[in-house]
Amino acid sequence: MDDDQTLQNTTAQATEADESDMTPPVIAEKEPPRQARAAATPQIEPEVLLNLETMIKDYLVDVDKMRERIKTKRDMFKQSYEQDAEYSEVEEQQKEAKRKVQAAKEKVTKTDAVQTLQNEVKIMQEEMKELQGLLSENLNHYANMTNNTSFTAADGAVLKIVRTAKLVRPRD
Repeated sequence: MDDDQTLQNTTAQATEADESDMTPPVIAEKEPPRQARAAATPQIEPEVLLNLETMIKDYLVDVDKMRERIKTKRDMFKQSYEQDAEYSEVEEQQKEAKRKVQAAKEKVTKTDAVQTLQNEVKIMQEEMKELQGLLSENLNHYANMTNNTSFTAADGAVLKIVRTAKLVRPRD
């Protein structure tokens, strides 16, 4: 029974303390979620940025090394064919056949109707490239405005917005 008595005394003391402290509790203002804070104040920690830049540089070096290794292996692969006499003979026959096909193709291409079609296709391809560029710009703008990674097309199909980034060496 001593345990029951102790429990009752503790409960009574807690109730008295709660009743005597009638001041309303102070509610601390909630901090905005981490994403909202990051969007409001875009601060990049220098150490994180430095680590990211170092990783990118390391990957660039790895890509260059891999490119060289692939080139070496590819050259070895080509040499194995070139050293085979039967393969060299068949390849020479193939080159001759290609020359004949190319000559026939040039003969057809020189006609006015085919040249006109060829130019029309070239113009349409340039227009397509321009349209795709405009679409890409607008999709990026849409994704930035809405934070959506998908878009519903006119036919009702839900399409995923894919963003890509790559590094390109400038051409001199």
